[in-house]
Amino acid sequence: MFCTWPRKVSKTVKVPGAPSSAYEGEPGSSQAITATAHKLARIVYQLLKYGQNYVDPGAHTEQRYRENVVKVSKNWPLLSGTHG
Repeated sequence: MFCTWPRKVSKTVKVPGAPSSAYEGEPGSSQAITATAHKLARIVYQLLKYGQNYVDPGAHTEQRYRENVVKVSKNWPLLSGTHG
């Protein structure tokens, strides 16, 4: 189950930073699929063993990225549109 799921997901969903998408179509792509399957298996095992809820670690990545862009743009006049 865990070995076929990453292969199916890698063809349908493109997630930035996903290990299987980085090596798709390369000679080591089967290793990337296996590594993704192991990662998913570890997450599912921890959730089932300890009865925890899954919290997506990248859920607020875009918001933090936008805040960082605003913070950096204040230091760079060309990015903020206030150049003279």
